[in-house]
Amino acid sequence: MLPRPVVREALQALATGDLLTTDIGCFSQAEWHSKERAGGAEQMIVIYCVAGKGWTRLGDVQHSIGAGQVLVIAPFQPHAYGSSEDAPWTIYWLHVAGRKVEALHGLLTYEGSRPIFDAGEDPDAISLFEEVFQMLRQSYGPEQLLMAGLSTGRLLGRLIHLHREHPELLGAKERVLRTIRYMEQRLRHRVTVPELARLANLSRSHYAAVFRRQTEYPVLDYFNRLKMQRAAYLLDMGVMPVKTIAAELGFHDPLYFSRQFHRVYDVSPTQYRLVKKG
Repeated sequence: MLPRPVVREALQALATGDLLTTDIGCFSQAEWHSKERAGGAEQMIVIYCVAGKGWTRLGDVQHSIGAGQVLVIAPFQPHAYGSSEDAPWTIYWLHVAGRKVEALHGLLTYEGSRPIFDAGEDPDAISLFEEVFQMLRQSYGPEQLLMAGLSTGRLLGRLIHLHREHPELLGAKERVLRTIRYMEQRLRHRVTVPELARLANLSRSHYAAVFRRQTEYPVLDYFNRLKMQRAAYLLDMGVMPVKTIAAELGFHDPLYFSRQFHRVYDVSPTQYRLVKKG
């Protein structure tokens, strides 16, 4: 548990204020372990159960937690949790604060709709927990807090990835992500909204609404931007003529391709190629 004056100072700092682990630990076969916070905690709480069983109550809803599952609790969310009496849990846990916490909570829980998810037995996640713990155990100077924050980001990113590997638990948001991956594989072709909606197993209107809410772009505009991103990569990678790049991305009219590229990057393909990168 970091001293709270250190936490307050670190959250105000530019380098450490994005993501800060304030508390971290591991409880092994934690018989009788429980905690209740009627007003929630100031930080996001992440609990990774690697053995045994436990429970949580979020608001008025109670859930069971088993080995291989992750519990994520939002800042200030009233909650209680504890170990099972017949099979005490072993858990890795941490509290996280900072400017990126709200966005990360949304990614970890699908905007709060799934506070518990299956991660399985993942040595990489456990290793990252232990890495953060050892860093904070050694020191909580600014440089160490920055390094621990970077490792915390890797840990949460790993958990997000594990969440998305279990499609049976996922809803419309994951289906949209699958259609984006489909788009990325078909940049040389055309796609239609009905085609993508069928792939997502959603109605056309529902798919379009969820897609825009998730990406902030209409479906086909997003697809066009993926094409332009690929075009920029090809422009950066060599001397392939603009006409050839246009054809590579399914544009039979190079002039129309150039207009679409300009709309996204605010320069023509030729001008973009001349801009020094890096």
